[in-house]
Amino acid sequence: MNLQYPMLNARVEWCQKMGKQTQLQEEREAWVAEEEGLRDASLGRERTLLIRLCYPSQVDRYRLGFQDGQVLLRSSQSARVSI
Repeated sequence: MNLQYPMLNARVEWCQKMGKQTQLQEEREAWVAEEEGLRDASLGRERTLLIRLCYPSQVDRYRLGFQDGQVLLRSSQSARVSI
């Protein structure tokens, strides 16, 4: 991940950690989908259709990650501008 965005990086790492700790396939897929949403937000791309094919039950979780990622990026950018 990009070192300019420590809050986004921390959230991605949290998703990875939580995904490794779960035993349930569906829950693991949810953490992966959220992580993908966060990563896609950092890259400025939205891939809901692809996620719908890969993890059909996790589209909402992907969108959550994507939207949260956008917020984290905006807050990181505003913090840099105001310094």
